[in-house]
Amino acid sequence: GLFGSYLFGNEIHGFQMLFLSQLILSEYAAHINQAEVYRARNKLYNELLQHETGNDITQSIGNQLLYLNRRVPRSEIAQRVSHMTPRYLSRVATHWFFDRDISIVCWGPTGHLMAFSAYNLSLIHI
Repeated sequence: GLFGSYLFGNEIHGFQMLFLSQLILSEYAAHINQAEVYRARNKLYNELLQHETGNDITQSIGNQLLYLNRRVPRSEIAQRVSHMTPRYLSRVATHWFFDRDISIVCWGPTGHLMAFSAYNLSLIHI
């Protein structure tokens, strides 16, 4: 997945931990600011400029061909990244994260978590 959260707690708090895991992803869409966008842009620009070895370049080309069925020039990637705004990212995060089912990995007594197998925020009336 894209994100992960590590929660440690008692089996009594399973419902709250599950709720918190989903709430974090849902609330992320509402709190994207310009500083985070600039930080992410700089990271992506630096990653684009660090492709120097043949292995890095071929891996990048392979991923582009696999996901997009074409080779994408660095200038196009940089142009698309430069057009990202907090509003656009908020819309994308809302579309992909809000009120979605999440997957969890846990160990220990987990029988009580089966009751939350079809859990989403629309079931909770706050």
